[in-house]
Amino acid sequence: MSSRQIILFILIIVFICNCNKSTTKSDDEGTIDSAFIGSWGLIESSENGAAFDESIRDFNIIFTFSNGTIAIDWGGMQTFTGVFSTDENENPKELDIELEEATPWHHNPVLCIYNFENTYTLVIKINDGTEARAQNFNMSTNYDIYKLSKFLN
Repeated sequence: MSSRQIILFILIIVFICNCNKSTTKSDDEGTIDSAFIGSWGLIESSENGAAFDESIRDFNIIFTFSNGTIAIDWGGMQTFTGVFSTDENENPKELDIELEEATPWHHNPVLCIYNFENTYTLVIKINDGTEARAQNFNMSTNYDIYKLSKFLN
């Protein structure tokens, strides 16, 4: 195989790999992981390092992600809207959420890390009480961990 054929083969492989990425361009400067798109119900939470609590399901908190935008319905009591972007190249993967109606006790943008346990389960670790983005999914103070389950259409 000539060097020209090898280079052409490498370019074809790179093109194929890039076509299969699950990201789309958002309206802002970041990209979004298309796996986020849809509505997700909060099924477990750990706030400020406490043990996971499944009673959060009773509050019916719903995160809805669309093309670069997010709406968080806090059980019908309040809805937060804003924009989000992801960076799948970081380890752990990063999620940035900028809310229009940021509460005084949350940083804006909200700096998160995320992991899909499977197609229908998303885990997000959110900075809460610190400006620093989490570096792992261990339970720790100044961070909340949310486990969400995707609604089937």
